[in-house]
Amino acid sequence: MKVAMPTVTFEREMDLDLGGRTVRIVHLGRGNTAGDAVVYVPDARVVATGDLVVAPAPYATASFMFEWPATLRALMALDAQTIVPGHGPLQHDWRYARQVMEVVMTIATQVERLVNDGASLEVAKQKVDAASFREQFAGGDPFQRRIFDTFFLPGAIERAYVEAKFRAEK
Repeated sequence: MKVAMPTVTFEREMDLDLGGRTVRIVHLGRGNTAGDAVVYVPDARVVATGDLVVAPAPYATASFMFEWPATLRALMALDAQTIVPGHGPLQHDWRYARQVMEVVMTIATQVERLVNDGASLEVAKQKVDAASFREQFAGGDPFQRRIFDTFFLPGAIERAYVEAKFRAEK
């Protein structure tokens, strides 16, 4: 295998002309990762979200819990009728993205409060209440609940904790 380095990069956004069709590649801000970029085709009203939006449940490992909601708001401001998530089925409205935004904000807020009260990470993991969101994302499906509880919740709490500690020290 030979590594090929990119020959074209962008910082905030870049437009490509594909035979008369404009395709925009945009970095709307940090969210699931620092380098989340979306691909937006304005005339087709299609956006590919990358891992800013994944289904059936979000996941958070290197996420920016306090910035992700604003990035999702910027994403939802795009005039798109078809949303292609990083994982999961096509979507045709922003309902699921709003759910992701709400769960991220709720966890970040709860964790920040716990950090300000001097709680440890272990205590935060025990005290964060995401039950209503687990129900929204997984319903009664035990497999989907396990995805939420394994791939999203622990990472989201840990990332929010690290960020909240940093914010508290400033």
